[in-house]
Amino acid sequence: MRTRLPALVLSGLLAATLAGCAASEPSTGGSAAPSSNTSADAGTGKPALTKLSSTEGGLSGGTTLTLTGENLKGVTNVHFGTVDAGDITVKNDTTIEVTVPSSFNYVVGKVPVTALVGQTAAAGSAEYSYEVKTDVDRQMAYLFKHWNNYNTAQWGDMNAGGGDCANFTSQGLIARGWKQNPQWNSPGVNVASSTESWRFVPTMDKWLTNDASTLGLTKLTLADRDKLKVGDIGVFLWTGEGRPDHVMTVSSVKKVNGHTEVAFVSHNLDGDYRDLDQLIKDKNAANKPGQEMQAWFYSIPDAKA
Repeated sequence: MRTRLPALVLSGLLAATLAGCAASEPSTGGSAAPSSNTSADAGTGKPALTKLSSTEGGLSGGTTLTLTGENLKGVTNVHFGTVDAGDITVKNDTTIEVTVPSSFNYVVGKVPVTALVGQTAAAGSAEYSYEVKTDVDRQMAYLFKHWNNYNTAQWGDMNAGGGDCANFTSQGLIARGWKQNPQWNSPGVNVASSTESWRFVPTMDKWLTNDASTLGLTKLTLADRDKLKVGDIGVFLWTGEGRPDHVMTVSSVKKVNGHTEVAFVSHNLDGDYRDLDQLIKDKNAANKPGQEMQAWFYSIPDAKA
């Protein structure tokens, strides 16, 4: 188990031979539990949820689900467990369409689906089962299992050499289904013998850029954040000068009041939902006048089922 370090140690990490990483407190996400309204029944004029168009899906969510019931026009939100659904559209009094959110912390299992009118739960019960179905599901399940519980027995730990962020990102890509090749590989626990593109941020960045067409990657900038998807790779240059310092994997993309919020999972410092806007704010505040943090991203083709 790793203890996350405070942000004040950042400068020491950036001086290391390998790319350093920055601290950020993870967010557990989710919403407060709604008040219960289990006494309401369909046919009474009160909102009631009766059926889901599908009862299972992948950990990463993103699919459109139709909810049916009665008196649903007043529904303001839908929870999958404690996680808010996205893009809720009330079609009519009996039908709602929602975008299924990712499973909380990418955990496999069943969660209750609750339609809300304000803070009051509609009557009726439904369950949705989160399962590992896609390459992205496998990638995220692995990263969330090991962001604070290093898989050293299989892949070693590069912290003593300056940082484990690239090694951890590579592990996630292996879990996603990427295959090792002469340009990018690791023998496992003896990670110091891996290629630099596996464990060293600047070389990994060059490899992703040079092999982008072969790998099917699209390189994006900060201005393209609305195009990012869970499982994409972010590369960071904290001071805006020199070579890149850090690499992370996108763990959350949400549209909030028209703004795309992006978070990342990483090692060094260990975090599960490291917020992009907070990183930009913190790094630019610490930089010299005129220096701004830079970041760019590699969008990976949609995962296969």
